[in-house]
Amino acid sequence: MLKNIKLLALFSYGILLFIGSWLGHRHSIGHTGQVSSLISSILILVASLAFYRNQAWGLILGFVTTGCLVVFFAYRYFITGHFLPPGLLSLISLGILCALALPCKKKFKTSK
Repeated sequence: MLKNIKLLALFSYGILLFIGSWLGHRHSIGHTGQVSSLISSILILVASLAFYRNQAWGLILGFVTTGCLVVFFAYRYFITGHFLPPGLLSLISLGILCALALPCKKKFKTSK
């Protein structure tokens, strides 16, 4: 049950980042921001797929990527002072990070 919540949270977060990347493309915020948000959304979606297949590295990749995004969005919030979007995304990222940090009792496959 807890694995399903983590998986749903991670996958939803990846979709949210992908939609944000697409909206950034529509408003043409700059190529650097579009590429970085697209890469981070793809990393999160790959992590959720690996986590769905019971690969331990998927959870680690999702945790590390989300942790980096928490730091990045918090930095952007403190630099700009605007709550939307960096402050909101920082809080969402922190919530996902907390959900991923919950202990999981399911055994993962280890690569040999």
